[in-house]
Amino acid sequence: MEISVSKTTDMKGLLNNRNVIAVTHLKDIDGIASAAIAMDVFGERLSGVVFSDFEVDAIKETNQILNKLNPENSVVIFADLNFNDNAIELYEGTFKMLKANRNIIIWLDHHTIASKNVKELIEKYADYIIAGENKNYCGAELVAEHIAKPLGKYDEKVAQLAKIAHTSDFALHDKDDEKRKKLSYAIASCYLYAKDFREVQAGLLKIAKAVAKDPNNYDNDEFIKERATSYEEKQRPLKEELGKNVHVINLNGHTIVIGFNFSGSLQTNDGCNHLFSLAAASGKKADMALYIKVDRGTGHIRVADDSNINSVLLAQIFGGNGHPKASGFTIPEDLLNELRNPNMRKEAEQSSIKRIEEKWKPLLAKKDKTVVNS
Repeated sequence: MEISVSKTTDMKGLLNNRNVIAVTHLKDIDGIASAAIAMDVFGERLSGVVFSDFEVDAIKETNQILNKLNPENSVVIFADLNFNDNAIELYEGTFKMLKANRNIIIWLDHHTIASKNVKELIEKYADYIIAGENKNYCGAELVAEHIAKPLGKYDEKVAQLAKIAHTSDFALHDKDDEKRKKLSYAIASCYLYAKDFREVQAGLLKIAKAVAKDPNNYDNDEFIKERATSYEEKQRPLKEELGKNVHVINLNGHTIVIGFNFSGSLQTNDGCNHLFSLAAASGKKADMALYIKVDRGTGHIRVADDSNINSVLLAQIFGGNGHPKASGFTIPEDLLNELRNPNMRKEAEQSSIKRIEEKWKPLLAKKDKTVVNS
């Protein structure tokens, strides 16, 4: 059963000329567009932008930044973000700090809520909430609908930013597919190849500013072009490596393609699409792709358009979350240690696949039926 939360009030009253900090997702166009909309709406009142993620390490880094910013009597908008039970203490610590300093918390998210515990925590501390699986709006669109519109700031630029995010997040296609691909590559280059979290923040902030400045021509920005080119240069050997570590399994009639990258990571959609193509080249149509990023310790699921697998339930088995068609999780520590041992890689791949089969098979109904317990 899906959990959702809705708590709304007068947005103008909440903001009340306060300074604003935006905390949003670091890995995709939706997060960048959410930040860009905040930049357009608030201008100089936007006193900080923090790019975060669902993983515990990123949440810890975000908490450190927020503690350093130490906002008082401000508004902190969390957009396009989610967390699981393993991060509840981290988020509660952040929420308590913000509330102790008389800040307003706005939570706008469109992912499946991981548990009742997560729901209760958000309800306890946030002053304005839209949360839960949303098939119509992505994160940036929620910012546009619930922030820009009530403030009378929903202009042509905001509408275009929301459209870019929607088209990307729901895997739609139009004449700007190539532009968005380049943008996605630039974003991936910033978070995959940065030396540290500060460099991640600096790079993504440059991209968000460029997108906010001109959402129709961001592809002409020199930094975005340079970052996209950097990613494209690095993806070739990674795709070759991925092709050498690919496995196709069958669970209750569902064909699942699994691939491992050890020496680096591809952008998630890029990696999963490559796995789908590798399966097709071998004469098999995959219902789902699982991309294992060993260096980052994460697994990423993408479900084919014509498959009715609910990937959220599969990700939650390993403490992850996401959407029915796209989700992710952290690799169990024992398996990750094996995968990171150069002398155990092949054995570790097989151990990982065996664990996946054992955990997922009971959740998967036979082909052409939905995942059970949905």
